[in-house]
Amino acid sequence: MGANEKAAVQASECGKIEIRMESFDAATCTSPRVMDSFVAGFNLVSNRIYLIAMPAGLDVLLWLGPRLSVSKLLERRFEDWIAAVSGSLSPVALNSLTIFQQLVLDYARQQNLLSLLSTLPVGLPSMLAWKGGRQTPWGMAWEVQLASEGAVAAVWVGCLLSGVLAGCVYFAMLAHFTSPHPLRWNWLRFARQCGQALVLMGVLMGLVVVGGVPTLLLLMLAASLSVEVAGLLMLALGAAAIFVLLPLVFTVHGVFALGLAALDAPYSSMLLVRRCLPGVGLFVLVAVLLAQGLDMLWKSSAPDSWLLLMGIGARAFIYTAILAASFIYYRSGAAWLALQSRPRWGAMQF
Repeated sequence: MGANEKAAVQASECGKIEIRMESFDAATCTSPRVMDSFVAGFNLVSNRIYLIAMPAGLDVLLWLGPRLSVSKLLERRFEDWIAAVSGSLSPVALNSLTIFQQLVLDYARQQNLLSLLSTLPVGLPSMLAWKGGRQTPWGMAWEVQLASEGAVAAVWVGCLLSGVLAGCVYFAMLAHFTSPHPLRWNWLRFARQCGQALVLMGVLMGLVVVGGVPTLLLLMLAASLSVEVAGLLMLALGAAAIFVLLPLVFTVHGVFALGLAALDAPYSSMLLVRRCLPGVGLFVLVAVLLAQGLDMLWKSSAPDSWLLLMGIGARAFIYTAILAASFIYYRSGAAWLALQSRPRWGAMQF
């Protein structure tokens, strides 16, 4: 039998994902492969290098563009606040408040509100968001001070919405090019995906507020008792967060790859993770090690050196390739689940 005939037989046996999945034999197909997904993701981005333009462009904007700051506004508000309460505070409490003011202002002077353009979980990956620093190859960055709370709120909302929209375009492109049979770009489908992404972001922000405030109070209470107790509590909370978040790692993929609703996508992610847990754990571990390990290399360039531009481009390539690999892995896993005769998956197209 010739090589072409063997390839045709293998494709017909193992499920070349083309149309509806219930027509394939589940016994002959395997679960998604980790390394194959990474190789396919890197090959995809190498052949379509323009996919890195959006994350790289965001980092260039944060590096060389204007910096939107609220440090002067915060300084004025702190001065008014301290003047109003100074008469009722003891010298020790007033000194603690002054130290807290200085810490907040030092942090605010280093930050750029344009970092809000990098949103989670749907957004552009960024190396420079919330990293601080004002140096550029041609000196200090141009700083724009926001003068009122209304201006801060407008910038906040505008950056968040723009960041989510840019993230939707980015993820939709990755989902489009990782599809075995890409459909024509459909603006109505894209608008629906944007709507579901906003719902997903709203749910996430609500959960962060509901769970974050009690967690912060608990950590502050533990820190007041013992630094060691606070450290152990942070380790325990980190482990619990991994346990909770790992089953949801492919939630965004369900929205953009399969067109699922924001409340159905977490279920698809949990189902995939539960059925492919060793492989999913290995995929996430390799992705984290690859991304974080290389980050130390990209960030080694000084902000006043043009070598940082190379790091920005290389990091954008790595993160885009990893995300492309995650879409490929998710599609392969979803197709495999469909071949297991699961009714909620069997009628989906991949």
